[in-house]
Parts: sequence; structure tokens; C-alpha cells
Amino acid sequence: MDHPSDDTRRSTGTADGDQPAPRKLHTRGFDEVLALVLTRRAALAAGAGLLAAHEAGAARQPPAAAGPASPLGFVSVPAAGADRVVVPPGYRARVLYAWGDPIGASGLPAGEPAWRGDASEDAAAQALQAGMHHDGMHFFPLPARGADRGLLALNHEYVDHGLLFPDGSAGWSAAKVRKSQAAHGVSVIELGRGADGAWQVVRPSRHARRITANTPMRLSGPAAQALGGTATGTFANCANGWTPWGTYLTCEENWHGYFG
Repeated sequence: MDHPSDDTRRSTGTADGDQPAPRKLHTRGFDEVLALVLTRRAALAAGAGLLAAHEAGAARQPPAAAGPASPLGFVSVPAAGADRVVVPPGYRARVLYAWGDPIGASGLPAGEPAWRGDASEDAAAQALQAGMHHDGMHFFPLPARGADRGLLALNHEYVDHGLLFPDGSAGWSAAKVRKSQAAHGVSVIELGRGADGAWQVVRPSRHARRITANTPMRLSGPAAQALGGTATGTFANCANGWTPWGTYLTCEENWHGYFG
């Protein structure tokens, strides 16, 4: 078999006759990209679902070792080993929606089913509460309500059985499997911002719902014709996206680890 000469490799743009030569990438730094596409106002509006909310006059953090201002308009925070959320001066962090919080399903009292704190809830209760280990999310403003009211779609990637059950991973049963499945998936909750600028979950809400590993879903569109009419559940929900027509995309990973 003939092998390409060095001249042939150069003329064909390959490094070894089989693999294409690496392309030169011309990229901007992250700060430069942010400066081009973001303003402080747009960044804050787009981050409505984040836990760090701007508070005028909030207590300031010590300025020691703080970094320079970024194109986003706030000072970077120094590295910290404390078991707490560290935010820039002029900001504060608070919990908005934690594992076990009720989603605010329509037809139920605002605080039900309440998180008991002892992992004694069953699968039915967990399916009406926040799942575990929040991941990808997107905020959808509700029409005619501006940016002060909207729906947050939020992934729940995986579970910690040591926290989910009183006895951890011991003594597996069908009931424990069902609860674990109910702690996966997606939350859809309604958020509202009050006069003080603080966000809170609106309860009850006709929009609130949970999608778990056992939720039946209807498939539609041209790509669904070969797959049948329905699918069951979603889990291991990590990354996310959204469409120009206002729907949420949730992406599964490591799904092969869920089948024995």
C-alpha cells in the first residue's frame, strides 16, 4: 500500500493521511463575549430564577481580596471555604425552592404536602414536592405580566438515598423505588416578585406540576410517528434548553445506570 508523502499531506491538509489537520480556532475570551451581548439590566432580568437576588442597601461583604469589576457590573468574590453562599457586595442569597418544598398544586392548601424533615413522606407526597438535586432550569415570563410573574421549569438530576429514606439504602422495597422515582424529573412552579423585589413561589397555582420517572407523556410531531403515541417518565435530568415557541427541553444523562 502506498503511503502519502510529506508533500501530499501538506497539499491535502491532513496530518497523517487519515485524520484531518486540526483547525485553528479564533475565539474571544469569555469576558469579551459577555461585554458584547450582555448588559447589567439584561443579565439580572434573565437570571430571575437564580437564588442570588439584588438588594439595594443590603449588608456588604468585607472588601478584602475582592476581584475587579466584570462586564456584568458587580465585583467578583474571593475564594471561600465557608459552608455558605458568598455573593458580591450589594447582593444577598436566600433559598427559593428546596427539596421537599410543596410545588403549590391547585386544589391543595398552600403549604401541602409539607416537608416533614424526617424522610417519612411516601411517593405520592414526594410527587407533589420539589425533587432532589436541582440542575438545569429556565424562567418563562407569563404573558401580560411582564418579568414579575412567570413559570420556572427546573430539573432534578439524581437522588441521595441516605437523605430520601429514614433507613437509607437498606431494605429496598417497591415503595422505596417509587419514592426515588418521584424525586427525579422536573418541577414546574409559578414565581412572583413582590414589591420588595423578593421572589417567592406562588401557592396554589394552576400551573404547578411535577414530572417524574412515571409520568405518562404524549408524543406528537413528525419524529414521533415511528415511536408510538406515549412515553413514560424522565429521570437523570441534567442539562436543559428552551425553544423559540416557549417550550422547555430537559436532557437526560447516565440513564444506562438506572436499568438492571
